[in-house]
Amino acid sequence: MRRFFGGSKPAAPAVSLDEATQRVDARATALDTKVKNLEAELVDYRERIKKTRPGPQQNALKQKALRVLKQKKMYEQQLEQLMGQSFNMESANFAVQSVKDTLVTVSAMKEANTALRGQLKHINIDDVEDMQDDMADLLELNNEIQVLRSSCAAQALHTGLFNSRCMFPTVLPKRPH
Repeated sequence: MRRFFGGSKPAAPAVSLDEATQRVDARATALDTKVKNLEAELVDYRERIKKTRPGPQQNALKQKALRVLKQKKMYEQQLEQLMGQSFNMESANFAVQSVKDTLVTVSAMKEANTALRGQLKHINIDDVEDMQDDMADLLELNNEIQVLRSSCAAQALHTGLFNSRCMFPTVLPKRPH
């Protein structure tokens, strides 16, 4: 049967949004170039109309300028439509990319969640609390020592004598003159 009716033609590959946007943008660029060329042609016609005397020759130039103006308006309308299409495709492409980024973010967060759960299994909260308490006690003891030493040093500077409590000699050694 396939030989008799022929097989189906292979489907054309699907065009991505990026490719479609590029195609539309290329067409818009081509139309924009045409509009600019027609504008230059209109400027030329205006100058030629100003230089010619009223009559059949000026009327012929006006007719040509009017034809060019109509063509320019048509190209501008097409350009506006293409720019609208391009905007819509870019918006859709942005939405697709946002969804892809969201999927990647969710996947990364799931992996981080799993890793965090696995690592937290190895931590005993009671041990952490005990360690924090020990650290607080050690820091408090260190602070007391620093306060004691700083008060003794200040006292020794004012009196010139050191106290045995400060672990310094009680009498200052004499300096040789």
